[in-house]
Amino acid sequence: RQPHRQDRARGAGMHAAARTLTAQAVRMGVDGRLEVIDLGTAPSTGAAIRSAIGCCWFDVVRLTDELDMWVADEGAIVADAQVNLMATAIARAHGAIWQPFCGAVVFAGPRRQRGDGGPV
Repeated sequence: RQPHRQDRARGAGMHAAARTLTAQAVRMGVDGRLEVIDLGTAPSTGAAIRSAIGCCWFDVVRLTDELDMWVADEGAIVADAQVNLMATAIARAHGAIWQPFCGAVVFAGPRRQRGDGGPV
C-alpha cells in the first residue's frame, strides 16, 4: 500500500525541516566580544567547537544544568596564552574557581542524548 499523496508531502516537509534545524551557541573571544554561532554547520558538533575556539582538544565546564562552557584544553599551555577575563569571571560566578580560562570559549545549552549542545 502506498501512502496517500498528502502523507507523502507531509513526510517530505518534516525531513526538509529536520535538515534546517540549527544548534546555536555563543562564542566569546578573549576580548569579550560575543558572536552567535551555529554548531550545526560543521560535519560534527566537535568540529564546530574546535573551529570556533581554534583548538585541537577541548573540554566542557558545566556551569549550570542549563549552561555549558566549552574551552580549549591546550589554551593555557601555548606560549602566548591569553586569559579570557570575561569567561573566567562568568565561570567563577558559577563556582568554577580552580583556574583561569584562556582563549576563546563557546557557551551552549547542555549536551543532549547525541552529545550536541542545545540552544543558548
